[in-house]
Amino acid sequence: FNAYNSAAQLITTTASTLLVDTTFGETDSVAYTLSSGEVEISDPGTYTITYSATTLSVNATRSTTRMFLEADTGSGFTEIDGTDVFTYDRTSTTGESTGTGTYTATFDGGDRFRVRLEVDRGSNNETVTEGCRIMITPHRSASDPVNFGIDCGDLPRGARPKICIDCGILE
Repeated sequence: FNAYNSAAQLITTTASTLLVDTTFGETDSVAYTLSSGEVEISDPGTYTITYSATTLSVNATRSTTRMFLEADTGSGFTEIDGTDVFTYDRTSTTGESTGTGTYTATFDGGDRFRVRLEVDRGSNNETVTEGCRIMITPHRSASDPVNFGIDCGDLPRGARPKICIDCGILE
Protein backbone atom coordinates (compact mmCIF):
# COMPACT_ATOMS: atom_id res chain seq x y z
CA PHE A 1 0.00 0.00 0.00
CA ASN A 2 1.33 3.42 -0.95
CA ALA A 3 -0.20 6.88 -0.61
CA TYR A 4 1.02 10.47 -0.86
CA ASN A 5 -0.31 14.02 -0.38
CA SER A 6 -1.54 16.00 -3.41
CA ALA A 7 -1.66 19.35 -1.57
CA ALA A 8 0.33 21.26 1.04
CA GLN A 9 -0.89 21.13 4.65
CA LEU A 10 -0.31 23.75 7.37
CA ILE A 11 1.53 22.47 10.46
CA THR A 12 1.00 24.32 13.76
CA THR A 13 1.86 23.66 17.41
CA THR A 14 -1.36 21.60 17.67
CA ALA A 15 -0.87 18.07 16.33
CA SER A 16 -2.82 17.27 13.17
CA THR A 17 -3.17 14.14 11.06
CA LEU A 18 -1.10 13.95 7.88
CA LEU A 19 -3.60 13.91 5.02
CA VAL A 20 -2.34 11.73 2.21
CA ASP A 21 -5.06 11.50 -0.41
CA THR A 22 -3.63 9.75 -3.46
CA THR A 23 -2.94 6.01 -3.52
CA PHE A 24 -0.71 4.10 -5.88
CA GLY A 25 0.57 0.53 -6.00
CA GLU A 26 -0.84 -2.49 -4.17
CA THR A 27 -3.65 -2.23 -1.61
CA ASP A 28 -4.37 -5.94 -0.96
CA SER A 29 -4.59 -6.11 2.81
CA VAL A 30 -4.96 -2.49 3.85
CA ALA A 31 -8.11 -0.40 3.84
CA TYR A 32 -7.39 3.32 3.76
CA THR A 33 -9.73 6.15 4.64
CA LEU A 34 -8.61 9.08 2.50
CA SER A 35 -10.70 11.79 4.16
CA SER A 36 -9.39 11.26 7.67
CA GLY A 37 -5.79 10.21 7.04
CA GLU A 38 -6.29 6.97 8.99
CA VAL A 39 -5.08 3.59 7.74
CA GLU A 40 -6.90 0.43 8.78
CA ILE A 41 -5.20 -2.96 8.62
CA SER A 42 -7.77 -5.45 7.31
CA ASP A 43 -5.78 -8.68 7.55
CA PRO A 44 -3.99 -9.59 10.78
CA GLY A 45 -0.23 -10.01 10.46
CA THR A 46 3.12 -8.31 10.70
CA TYR A 47 3.60 -5.13 8.69
CA THR A 48 6.29 -2.52 8.21
CA ILE A 49 4.97 1.04 8.04
CA THR A 50 7.27 3.60 6.43
CA TYR A 51 6.20 7.24 6.72
CA SER A 52 7.85 10.44 5.57
CA ALA A 53 7.13 14.14 5.35
CA THR A 54 8.89 16.95 3.55
CA THR A 55 8.35 20.28 5.30
CA LEU A 56 9.31 23.92 4.84
CA SER A 57 9.07 27.09 6.91
CA VAL A 58 6.02 29.26 6.22
CA ASN A 59 7.27 32.37 8.03
CA ALA A 60 10.92 32.15 6.93
CA THR A 61 12.06 31.47 10.49
CA ARG A 62 13.96 28.54 11.91
CA SER A 63 11.59 25.81 13.04
CA THR A 64 11.36 22.12 13.82
CA THR A 65 8.49 19.79 12.91
CA ARG A 66 7.80 16.62 14.90
CA MET A 67 6.17 13.64 13.16
CA PHE A 68 4.98 10.50 14.99
CA LEU A 69 2.62 7.52 14.69
CA GLU A 70 -0.54 6.89 16.67
CA ALA A 71 -2.39 3.57 16.81
CA ASP A 72 -5.95 2.62 17.71
CA THR A 73 -6.27 -1.03 18.67
CA GLY A 74 -9.83 -0.63 19.91
CA SER A 75 -9.71 1.97 22.68
CA GLY A 76 -8.81 5.21 20.88
CA PHE A 77 -5.64 6.60 19.36
CA THR A 78 -2.44 6.67 21.43
CA GLU A 79 1.08 7.67 20.46
CA ILE A 80 3.47 4.83 19.60
CA ASP A 81 6.67 5.27 21.60
CA GLY A 82 9.88 5.48 19.58
CA THR A 83 8.28 6.72 16.34
CA ASP A 84 9.32 10.39 16.58
CA VAL A 85 10.93 11.91 13.49
CA PHE A 86 12.03 15.56 13.28
CA THR A 87 12.67 17.95 10.41
CA TYR A 88 14.53 21.25 10.73
CA ASP A 89 13.74 24.14 8.41
CA ARG A 90 15.99 27.18 8.06
CA THR A 91 15.03 30.80 7.56
CA SER A 92 14.31 30.41 3.86
CA THR A 93 11.02 29.21 2.37
CA THR A 94 13.04 27.14 -0.10
CA GLY A 95 14.90 25.13 2.55
CA GLU A 96 12.82 21.95 2.54
CA SER A 97 13.78 19.02 4.74
CA THR A 98 12.50 15.43 4.84
CA GLY A 99 12.14 13.09 7.78
CA THR A 100 11.41 9.37 7.43
CA GLY A 101 10.43 6.78 10.03
CA THR A 102 9.89 3.03 9.97
CA TYR A 103 7.82 0.94 12.37
CA THR A 104 7.29 -2.84 12.29
CA ALA A 105 4.62 -4.52 14.39
CA THR A 106 1.99 -7.24 14.41
CA PHE A 107 -1.52 -5.92 13.88
CA ASP A 108 -4.94 -7.44 14.36
CA GLY A 109 -7.58 -7.00 11.70
CA GLY A 110 -9.31 -3.67 12.34
CA ASP A 111 -6.31 -1.96 13.97
CA ARG A 112 -5.86 1.62 12.72
CA PHE A 113 -2.99 4.06 12.70
CA ARG A 114 -2.26 7.61 11.57
CA VAL A 115 0.74 9.91 11.13
CA ARG A 116 0.64 13.11 13.19
CA LEU A 117 2.55 16.38 12.62
CA GLU A 118 3.18 19.35 14.91
CA VAL A 119 5.60 22.25 15.16
CA ASP A 120 8.06 21.38 17.92
CA ARG A 121 10.00 24.68 17.93
CA GLY A 122 9.53 27.92 16.06
CA SER A 123 6.58 29.06 13.98
CA ASN A 124 4.26 27.37 11.50
CA ASN A 125 5.52 25.06 8.78
CA GLU A 126 3.79 23.27 5.94
CA THR A 127 4.16 20.02 4.07
CA VAL A 128 5.38 20.06 0.49
CA THR A 129 2.88 18.92 -2.15
CA GLU A 130 3.61 15.29 -3.13
CA GLY A 131 6.38 15.24 -0.52
CA CYS A 132 4.68 13.07 2.14
CA ARG A 133 4.18 9.32 1.93
CA ILE A 134 2.92 6.28 3.77
CA MET A 135 3.98 2.82 2.63
CA ILE A 136 2.78 -0.41 4.24
CA THR A 137 4.52 -3.70 3.51
CA PRO A 138 3.15 -7.03 4.79
CA HIS A 139 5.62 -9.69 5.96
CA ARG A 140 5.19 -13.32 5.00
CA SER A 141 5.21 -15.86 7.76
CA ALA A 142 7.19 -19.11 7.54
CA SER A 143 3.86 -20.98 7.72
CA ASP A 144 2.33 -19.14 4.72
CA PRO A 145 1.85 -21.45 1.74
CA VAL A 146 4.27 -21.05 -1.13
CA ASN A 147 2.67 -21.51 -4.53
CA PHE A 148 4.77 -22.49 -7.52
CA GLY A 149 4.30 -24.27 -10.80
CA ILE A 150 6.47 -26.16 -13.23
CA ASP A 151 5.73 -26.06 -16.95
CA CYS A 152 7.15 -29.09 -18.71
CA GLY A 153 5.32 -28.42 -21.97
CA ASP A 154 8.51 -27.99 -24.05
CA LEU A 155 10.06 -31.35 -23.10
CA PRO A 156 10.22 -34.02 -25.82
CA ARG A 157 7.52 -36.65 -25.57
CA GLY A 158 8.46 -39.30 -23.04
CA ALA A 159 11.21 -37.19 -21.44
CA ARG A 160 11.22 -36.97 -17.68
CA PRO A 161 12.24 -33.71 -16.05
CA LYS A 162 15.04 -33.95 -13.49
CA ILE A 163 13.68 -31.92 -10.62
CA CYS A 164 14.26 -32.38 -6.93
CA ILE A 165 12.17 -30.34 -4.51
CA ASP A 166 12.55 -30.84 -0.77
CA CYS A 167 9.30 -29.79 0.87
CA GLY A 168 10.12 -31.21 4.28
CA ILE A 169 7.15 -32.85 5.93
CA LEU A 170 3.88 -32.17 4.12
CA GLU A 171 0.61 -32.48 5.97
